[in-house]
Amino acid sequence: MPDTRFIPAEHGFHFINTYLNYFIPGVTTGGRCGGMSYAALDFFFSDTPIPASQARMVKGIDVTARDVDHLDLFAWGEDDAVWHRAYFRNGWADWEWLGGAVTSAPTATAWGVNHLDVFARGTDNALWHKNWDGSRWGDWSSVGGALSSGPDACAWGPGRVDVFARGTDDALWHIWYDGGAWHPWESLGGTLTSDPCAVSPAPGRIEVFVRGTDDAVWGRAWDGHAWSDWASHGGALASSPDAASWGGNRVDVFCVDRNRNMAQLSRNDNNWGPWTAIDGSFQGDPAAAARPGVVLGPTRLDVFGIGDDSGVWQNHFENGWHGWTPNALDVAGDTTALGDFIYRRQITSLVNQGPGFIGRLMPWNTWPTQFGWGISENDELGKLRSALDAGRPTPLGLINVEADPGKHHQVVAIGYDLGADPASTLRVRIYDPNFPDAVCTLTPDQSTSSYAETSSDRDGTVETWRTYFVDQAYQPVTPFH
Repeated sequence: MPDTRFIPAEHGFHFINTYLNYFIPGVTTGGRCGGMSYAALDFFFSDTPIPASQARMVKGIDVTARDVDHLDLFAWGEDDAVWHRAYFRNGWADWEWLGGAVTSAPTATAWGVNHLDVFARGTDNALWHKNWDGSRWGDWSSVGGALSSGPDACAWGPGRVDVFARGTDDALWHIWYDGGAWHPWESLGGTLTSDPCAVSPAPGRIEVFVRGTDDAVWGRAWDGHAWSDWASHGGALASSPDAASWGGNRVDVFCVDRNRNMAQLSRNDNNWGPWTAIDGSFQGDPAAAARPGVVLGPTRLDVFGIGDDSGVWQNHFENGWHGWTPNALDVAGDTTALGDFIYRRQITSLVNQGPGFIGRLMPWNTWPTQFGWGISENDELGKLRSALDAGRPTPLGLINVEADPGKHHQVVAIGYDLGADPASTLRVRIYDPNFPDAVCTLTPDQSTSSYAETSSDRDGTVETWRTYFVDQAYQPVTPFH
């Protein structure tokens, strides 16, 4: 039976609809199904390919959190330049080239939402620095030194930056900026077999971790007055460590172990727990950052690793680990051209479909009556067939069986099957932004006066709707115009 040329795996977005909308300060709503449905149709009708999320092969990575909404990921590219990708609220911007000629993974730290400092080892084995002031990137400049590893940096407050690296004597070396000038390099001793990592749990405090000659994690701390002695925290590292802290005495250390798993060691107050594995298969060094929860929400840890494909993989902890996903497949974030375009189309879809949702939620439009409209040639079924028979995929509004307005939905109808009795033979194929690359199907169930949605990549019913309606107000626009 009639199918349009719209194929979800080709013409739909390849990321899941996990958007949060910030229409009112302090209040969020979930999803941009209308914006993604409209935007996918806009790309389809303009015969423009859906923009591909950017994968990048890298040799080293680091990440820093500016606040709860911002992450900044930095990479040592295969061109030996530094690359940057920013996360804001919903997803990732495209990679941007920051130049440089580096011989290590970069490291970055933020002492404010509008200030970033990035460091890397140059071809002369000195420490090189570049900063962002909230509007533009400065030039690369040398901070000197003689490094035999990549550096790591942390900031404990505005204007204060501390950088650590392994020297040519394999000891830990330290340099710091106090808001006015760089202080001379100093040796903190030890015998390192990796890049160091540094984290500031609180103003005036720093903790540094390294891999020792026994492949265990060793650390020492600055309490605002003096450095502690070196102490072993065990483990069997096959990489450099990285650390994150969400404040107080909570510190999490990550590394790749000898089985190529990501391993984690956590401390609450003064108590170190056991090493635990987060599975996966990784090469190179990990990167980690902690972000405080929104209002009273949970703190979030974001951990990144370089996979066997040399791409960046991400996992996050928020009341439990959520699984490894390729960084290239995340949702197109706010401030990106695609993310902003989807947002604008979300507003248009709500304006266009608002009357349809409101009318069907009026108490006099009973549930069985609404169900009947979807299988009646004189009502929604006739409008749907008219569009699809003409080869024109069309937006649909879906009314959930629950009264919660946040449960209602928007999708794209892309084809159908129909026999003599619509109530038992109708099958409407749809692109649902909640199920990327899959073909979903709406099937009427007369016994419950509802439509069951199934997905080609799931077993069983994924959602149930009381009815659907055809959006006849949609008009294609040229993407990004």
